[in-house]
Amino acid sequence: MATKKPQDSTLSKVYEPVNVEKRVYEAWKNDGHFTPKASTTGECFSLVMPPPNATGRLHLGHALGISVQDTLVRYHRMKGDETVMVPGSDHAGISTQVMVEGIIAKQGKTRHDFGREKFVDKIWEYVNEAKKSILQQTAEMGASCDWSRERFTFDEDFHKVVNKVFVSLHKKGMIYRDDYIVHWCSRCATVLSDLEAVPKPEESKLYNIRYFVKAADKSLIVATTRPETLLGDVAVAVHPDDKRYKEYIGKTLILPILNKEIPIIADTRVQMDFGTGCVKITPAHDHLDFEIGRDHELPVIPVIGKDGKMGKDTGKFAGLDVLQARQNIIEYLDNIGNLESIKNIESSIRKCERCDSTVEPLVSKQWFVKASSMAKKVKKAMDEGKTTFVPERFNGEFMGWIDNMRDWCISRQLWWGHRIPAYYNDKGEMIVSATPPKEEGWVQDEDVLDTWFSSSLWPFAVFGWPTKSEDLEKFVPTSVLVCGRDILLFWVARMMMMSVELTGDVPFKHVYLTGMIRDEHNKKMSKTKGNGIAPETLQEEYGTDATRLLLLLGTTPGNDMALTKEKAQGYRNFTNKLWNATRFIKMSTKTTPDYATLEKDLLKNYKKLHLSQKWILSRLMKVVEDMNSGYEKFTFGEAGGKLYEYTWNEFCDWYLEISKIVDNDYSEQVLLYGIMTILKLWHPMIPFITEELWGEFGQKEPLIVSPWPTVHKEFISDEIENGFETLMDMVKKIRNVRHERGVAPGKFVPVHIVAEEKEELIEEFGDVMKKLARLESITVHKKRPALEKVVSIVAYPFELYMPLEGMIDLEQEKVRLGDKIKEQERILRILDAKLSNNAFIKNAPAAVVESQIAKKEEAETVLAKIREQLGEIEG
Repeated sequence: MATKKPQDSTLSKVYEPVNVEKRVYEAWKNDGHFTPKASTTGECFSLVMPPPNATGRLHLGHALGISVQDTLVRYHRMKGDETVMVPGSDHAGISTQVMVEGIIAKQGKTRHDFGREKFVDKIWEYVNEAKKSILQQTAEMGASCDWSRERFTFDEDFHKVVNKVFVSLHKKGMIYRDDYIVHWCSRCATVLSDLEAVPKPEESKLYNIRYFVKAADKSLIVATTRPETLLGDVAVAVHPDDKRYKEYIGKTLILPILNKEIPIIADTRVQMDFGTGCVKITPAHDHLDFEIGRDHELPVIPVIGKDGKMGKDTGKFAGLDVLQARQNIIEYLDNIGNLESIKNIESSIRKCERCDSTVEPLVSKQWFVKASSMAKKVKKAMDEGKTTFVPERFNGEFMGWIDNMRDWCISRQLWWGHRIPAYYNDKGEMIVSATPPKEEGWVQDEDVLDTWFSSSLWPFAVFGWPTKSEDLEKFVPTSVLVCGRDILLFWVARMMMMSVELTGDVPFKHVYLTGMIRDEHNKKMSKTKGNGIAPETLQEEYGTDATRLLLLLGTTPGNDMALTKEKAQGYRNFTNKLWNATRFIKMSTKTTPDYATLEKDLLKNYKKLHLSQKWILSRLMKVVEDMNSGYEKFTFGEAGGKLYEYTWNEFCDWYLEISKIVDNDYSEQVLLYGIMTILKLWHPMIPFITEELWGEFGQKEPLIVSPWPTVHKEFISDEIENGFETLMDMVKKIRNVRHERGVAPGKFVPVHIVAEEKEELIEEFGDVMKKLARLESITVHKKRPALEKVVSIVAYPFELYMPLEGMIDLEQEKVRLGDKIKEQERILRILDAKLSNNAFIKNAPAAVVESQIAKKEEAETVLAKIREQLGEIEG
């Protein structure tokens, strides 16, 4: 047991995060507290951090994810679970290449000026610097991850695993190469996945074009939003049940401009209520058309190139930008009399997620994964409850995607990334191999793999898969994945598919989805809008702990949150509150026993404690229960709100004030046990300040590895809590009366209490109540005393009466209240006049009218209260 004089506290009067955070983090790291330790519970808790793109600085969304992950990890570490948190970063194929191409473009160069090998070297230079920045930011957010396990999705070992998986799945027939329609971004010069080609509403036009029936004086009106693809039409389709066109099915049409013969076909996928019900079929440039064309064995005629311009076989339109070609074709159709009409509509146009360019559907030879086959296994695992979503509502969106899974295009036309391990020779032969062929004459595929292919292996590859190891056995499936809801389908679904296919099990037991971060106007934060806040900006101004509280408290999984600097300042104030409370306790106590001894002594001597001490311990145990439940149910943000209220209001305000009055043999023990338990409870969320404060108490081990608080049922008493709540209610109401009546702070006044029951509460708490409420005396009665001119207060089951005479000058108070009544009546007259003015009601914005109504209601309430106070004086 360590002993110190009260004044020995080394804490400054104000908490300065800059003096604490780096030092404390380095101590944790150097002392090996981030590495897994043998479990005392028989349980393991593993969490693999989603690897941020190695393209620059982290944003608030990353900071939110890190805060949630680290909070969970620190909780389970203190619980005694064998805990591991694996950090890393992602090579981010398209994003990183685009970033570096933008850098060299400022030098007037393109990647082709360097060649593939030297350009990739430049990317490595950029990525290595970006990785350092990202990992440093992760550490600065307090992430207690095992840095010895740090991985990169393009490091040498990971590359070997990626190649091995590709080869294995190809041998099983799960990966194949074929001509298929894909989403193509001409600016990024690569294929995109369905999820990277984002549908966006856009003002558009619907063109009605007349196609003449061969050898008949008849024609059909075909509706299209893309007349430039007319040159690649191979058919016109109608629904077989559409009575308007039954007679035309099987006949031949003359394709305008080209005067080419194309068939009229029937297909149930045609929407009868769209346009005219006749649609042109261009398999090379529309996903549905491609499927219809394939089923009807129609040819595929591409007319738009990968550069976003009309192809060389499009005659006088060759080389034109798509939009210019569209205009020219419409003018030509109009001139020859085939343009029937143009209608303005809103349609859904797919845009590149990264550069916002319009995405072009093109038929291209690409590599695919039979994702639809994998999805069936994922569905089975989900039906068996092997993975749960937090919040549960995302299960429906996830399963909807799984149930409608299409094959996944995994090749990308980039230079940066895992190059596809396929090799070709001039004989047209192909070898798929994890290592290059030894013979000469083989050339590797130019494409790289979709970034999501490599990152889909992340949760098990980082633990050494496919090599069997103790880590794999203990930590996979991982306990929980924490990620943004925006990558549920991008990443979570693909990890589930790959894990179930390759390991036979799910990659994680729970998926915790965070929401998006918005500004005070509920708008999504972004650099382009100028409303974004960098995490380091908040950390520098308010400290990392306050930043984490901003991101954690009051939030619920999956829901967006609005953040402001004002909220951050509030949490900065809270950290100071905790700091000063600890400082006060440290300076008010003479001894600091170890935590276990404090706990043991209080349990042993519980019956000897004062009512207030029993109350604060009971409330503390309830908060421990709330936090336990919050972590187990992933509602720790909500539970943290309860801990916040307990810390600020009940312990730091009420109990610390009471502790100055109640002085018995256990006062120090309750203070020390209370604050030390509070530090334990807060540590997962605000690790820096809590560790620094814990160090003031000379304990054997740092807070990060100290045991999580135990719930002692012996301390819990609903009866004591209810009784104490009543006592506090009386103090608050007496204080309110003093404030309303303008009683001088130094004036002590009497109070009469009618107590038909629970009189013992007042007896035990009376002395404390006198000092807290500045009472001259407390007189207890069995029934209402014969008193005149009093303020009556109800604090069930007690009635309180405060004599006005002696508390205030009655005549002066009459005058004061009379003046206040006149002022409120004047305010009401003005508001009544405004609200009875029809012109105001008609012309003013609804919000303004509502605010005036609210002001009137408030004024009426205040007036009624003042009149009530005057009535109490006049008797």
